[in-house]
Amino acid sequence: MKSRGSGMALDSLCQAMLISDLMTTALVTARPEDKVDSTLYDMKLAMIRHLPVVDDRGHLVGIVSDRDVLLSLGTSEATNVYLRDIMSRDVETVSEDEDAASALEIILEKRIGSLPVVGEEGQLLGVVTETDYLRVAHSMLSSKSVSSEESWRD
Repeated sequence: MKSRGSGMALDSLCQAMLISDLMTTALVTARPEDKVDSTLYDMKLAMIRHLPVVDDRGHLVGIVSDRDVLLSLGTSEATNVYLRDIMSRDVETVSEDEDAASALEIILEKRIGSLPVVGEEGQLLGVVTETDYLRVAHSMLSSKSVSSEESWRD
């Protein structure tokens, strides 16, 4: 079996990449007082599965997933349910200067699909998702040369 000669370069690249290199900053957000029934429409329109919930100052106060919203819509009181009633308040977050590998460990360990990126005072700066990491993996894998591909085989 041949060795994977490019393994060290890949490790170095992952250690050097920061959250700020990956995160999305064009965000769709919601407020705790928003109704759940309109939130699902907004999420579908924006093609997102996780929606940060912020206060009037732009500080992260919670997050809802598409699953949270769908489950709440199954209740008979769905039209009177607000995001504050269903949002997760104990949210895992990262800072923009953390390395991307550490944040990926959180995503994998906690089995979550997104991590809000917050500033020192709790203001929402962005979001990094599992899809962001898949884009990096796709880019790295599709940029390999034929000779590199051959070194991965037996």
